[in-house]
Amino acid sequence: MELEAYLAVIASEAARMAAVAEEAGLDAKTPTCPRWNIRKLIHHTGEVHRFATAVVAGRYTSLAKVPNDTRGPLPTDAKTVGWFRDGVARLIDTLATADESVEYDMFLRDPGMPRLLIWARRQAMELCIHRVDAESAVGRCTPVPPNVAAEGIDEYLTGFITRGNGAVHRDTPQSIGIAPTDTEQRWTVTISGGPIVTERRARKADCTVKGSASNIFMALWNRPGLDDSAVKGDTSLFTDLGANVRIRWS
Repeated sequence: MELEAYLAVIASEAARMAAVAEEAGLDAKTPTCPRWNIRKLIHHTGEVHRFATAVVAGRYTSLAKVPNDTRGPLPTDAKTVGWFRDGVARLIDTLATADESVEYDMFLRDPGMPRLLIWARRQAMELCIHRVDAESAVGRCTPVPPNVAAEGIDEYLTGFITRGNGAVHRDTPQSIGIAPTDTEQRWTVTISGGPIVTERRARKADCTVKGSASNIFMALWNRPGLDDSAVKGDTSLFTDLGANVRIRWS
């Protein structure tokens, strides 16, 4: 996806999230994030937007140099949704006018993408997931469009789970095949005693995952989506990914 497409996702998902927050109220519980309510969800996402804006606007090539408090003071309840919308607007404007040649630091890597696009994709995918969290407070879940969900799957499989030595290991290499039914993209994830390796192609696998791209995307981030029939073979491989992968800003 191009930058403009990511910005469109950010705008539309944020608008939905803000509307749901107004509909549900800040005290409404979010079942997909059991320890949170809408207030906490909006605060968290707004803080992430402000951090990303600070990195790109400041042209930071080292996250260690970003100021510790980029969020500013948290808003009162009456101003919370407006604060969220303001942060989204600044984020979009910052990304839209940024210099794509700058090597902005990022806790993910993708040799095939400029750093600015990696930041834009991360913010778009973050909003897709948390918009679903917000919707869970009112008992619905709007699917993510297939092409956007495929971006989220790719980010998770090539960016998050391949960092470091990997959070999941097997003494004998085993693999997971990810095959959305509504997009052409395919991934094969190999888990061994070392770092996880993801290939952007189909191979014979010990575990296969099929379903809509949206449902697979949600399931990877431990949100409701796939039923048991969608995962075949050694299902523990897929379960272990969700149980052990965590986002860390490093």
